[in-house]
Amino acid sequence: MKKNFFLTIAVAAVLVLGACSGKNRCTIVGETENPVFEGKMVYLVSAADMNAADSATINSGNFAMECNVDSAFVAYLVMDGQQVATCIVEPGKIKVDIDDSEVEGTPLNDALDQFADKLDLDDWNEELHSLYADYISAPNPAMRDQAEHLYDSVENLMNQHIKATAAATYNSNRDNILGAYAMSLIADMYDITYGELTSLLEGASPVVTNYGPVAKTLERLRCVENTSVGKPYTDVDGIVMATGQQGKLSDLVDGRLTIVDFWASWCTPCRAEIQNNLVPLYKKYGSKGLNIVGLDVWDKIDKHAEAVAQLGITYPQLIDTSSARLATTAYGVRGIPQIMLIGPDGTILARDLRGDAIEEAIVNALGK
Repeated sequence: MKKNFFLTIAVAAVLVLGACSGKNRCTIVGETENPVFEGKMVYLVSAADMNAADSATINSGNFAMECNVDSAFVAYLVMDGQQVATCIVEPGKIKVDIDDSEVEGTPLNDALDQFADKLDLDDWNEELHSLYADYISAPNPAMRDQAEHLYDSVENLMNQHIKATAAATYNSNRDNILGAYAMSLIADMYDITYGELTSLLEGASPVVTNYGPVAKTLERLRCVENTSVGKPYTDVDGIVMATGQQGKLSDLVDGRLTIVDFWASWCTPCRAEIQNNLVPLYKKYGSKGLNIVGLDVWDKIDKHAEAVAQLGITYPQLIDTSSARLATTAYGVRGIPQIMLIGPDGTILARDLRGDAIEEAIVNALGK
């Protein structure tokens, strides 16, 4: 289950566009009939680096931005930290309807609007919202598993739709930023591999391969490839909870058959895996040679300690406190829980383990 519905943006106020003049002039005019938006600040945020390129205040239901743009780029229009529209900043007059998230007026934005109409994820996201709510409120593990399976099934269908729609748009726009944006949506799929993305990018124009989100995803998938099944595990640093001192994952693995669980105290699926599987499995197989290491990420130390006590965790914990999220970066992890099994020789035996598959992998490894 991958919970990722809302885009919340921390805007870095770095204005990157120049003064307005000449043929490269871009004008963005927007409107809304919602009085709640009156007086709100609208930010134009580059999709490539998440920096604010410009901003304007809504006055009498309208706002306007003017700038020079040498190279077209994809941007989000953001208000109160939430994305309200996507546009392509290029020379010409761009019209934005905030209420309907519609953008038009220039060639690439007209094409983007057609792409958005074909994509139309509202119904998909609404169904995923409902299924996630069912998962959270499930009264027992069986119903929770059922909700998760349904969620994953719907998400897979949605992803197939995104891939097909984005691929058609990319094939018609291989040499421009709209094609790069479409490719970034394909690259963002959870099931795409490094090899698949590398293959898709063969012969792609530099505007695609150099596009920040595509390049970033390619690097993440390279890390996934380098830490895939059959590869040696990558050591990472952190704070060992038992001592409060700096340590390494290798200190806790120490040449033993080890489950490594990437988790966080706020993550409901993580807590469910720990409570229903990892804690019982440690009691069952700990004396038979199984070691478990919790690798806490994207968390606060005090919240982590509370969760450890609440969940009855007795196996060792390593806490990644780096601002660069080095542990998840090293393994290309984008969603948790991420549960993997490492053999005594340091080889990764399994990744992406959940539910009954965890014990199956343990039994298989112990039997060898």
